Amino acid sequence: LSKRQGILPRLPSPVNDPSVPVRFARRTTPAAGLLLVVIASLVLVGWTFGIEDLITLFGPITMKANAAFGILASGVGLILLGSSSKKAIIAGRLLAKFVCVLGAATLCQHMLGWDLGIDQLVFPEAPGAVATASPGRMGVNASLCFVLGGIALSALYRDTLDAAVTAQVFGALGVVCAMVPLVGYLYGATELYAVARFTGIGLHTGVALLILGLTTLTARPAEGPVAALLANAQHGMMARRLLAVAVIVPLVFGYVRVAGERRGWFDLPLGTSLLVVAVIVLLSLT
Repeated sequence: LSKRQGILPRLPSPVNDPSVPVRFARRTTPAAGLLLVVIASLVLVGWTFGIEDLITLFGPITMKANAAFGILASGVGLILLGSSSKKAIIAGRLLAKFVCVLGAATLCQHMLGWDLGIDQLVFPEAPGAVATASPGRMGVNASLCFVLGGIALSALYRDTLDAAVTAQVFGALGVVCAMVPLVGYLYGATELYAVARFTGIGLHTGVALLILGLTTLTARPAEGPVAALLANAQHGMMARRLLAVAVIVPLVFGYVRVAGERRGWFDLPLGTSLLVVAVIVLLSLT
């Protein structure tokens, strides 16, 4: 009947009939924002009342007060993305700019030797804190993540395809930047997270920045390169499968290699050889 009347069957569009991954990504954006708000609020309560367990949370490295303010602003900015209120949108844009400026200012202090007086503006920190170049100053890695996250969050407030692509590119860069110290924590490589001049960063700070990067990457899942990754089509499912293997397998096999070497099961050349062979075999089967 459709052919006789010249009516083509209506195909589902990515917007009107989104895939399950797209729907999931849309729902997780405000949830991720709320989680960031909770993490930052707990740390700020710790700074306010001197509760060391909330400031450090995991390990001896603290989340600096400025980092907590940046994470709090990022979380609120992600929550406001779903609002249609003009005031909320303006507030979200200002918060995104604040995150970017905060990261850029701290980065300049590290790179140029400046002291802008922002590190202990609200909460003072005694000298000698673990992996801290200057009291109250977050590390280079965290500063760079805030710059990337602020740019991505700002782009999400512009309703264009180019803005969506920009958010996804800078979100992906933020994910990579945040993963460096987290992999260091996983493998016990202190040089990746505890060198004050380069990457001093607390575990909870790294986790929060990873959440920020992932969320800005997937906040507009029906547009840009992420749309192809989350599509219902066969290429989308294949891409998701390969991405999962590419991320999980090296982390797991790398951990096994490091753990085996520390326990004396094999030396560095043998462990590396076994790791390479295992990755090749698994990727070939995939």
